Amino acid sequence: MTTQLTPEGLERRLKWVEWAVIGLFTFLLLALGVMIGDGGPLASGLAVDLGILVYLVILLLYPRLRLLPLGFVVGSDVGHLIYVARALAAKVLVYPPVWVLVSLTGHVSLNVDPVQVLLLAEVLYLVYRIVSVRPGRGQASES
Repeated sequence: MTTQLTPEGLERRLKWVEWAVIGLFTFLLLALGVMIGDGGPLASGLAVDLGILVYLVILLLYPRLRLLPLGFVVGSDVGHLIYVARALAAKVLVYPPVWVLVSLTGHVSLNVDPVQVLLLAEVLYLVYRIVSVRPGRGQASES
């Protein structure tokens, strides 16, 4: 005995599968970005630059897939932070959209990170979309 799905139910299920696949590939690209970013400063800088360019192109052409290159960019940035902390034997404190580097000698360096600015903007946009699309918002009450 099989159950027939309505077109709305099928569309909801396909949308869920689509977001699950995008989430999985975003996580895999994040892991790849961490591996590349941890490899060295030149590789991580190039990975972040190319990732941001790919993010901007995909944002213009295929906006629903914009999280894929964003995962790679964030992974490369995290890998770079790991590399810097290990190479300089320093402590890295992350306060979006900046990160603070404290060396063993007590020298403090404050760095604005464009990847964190981009990620913060994306998170704020997603929160705005979730809050503004909530059913029942902006409609007159029927009493």
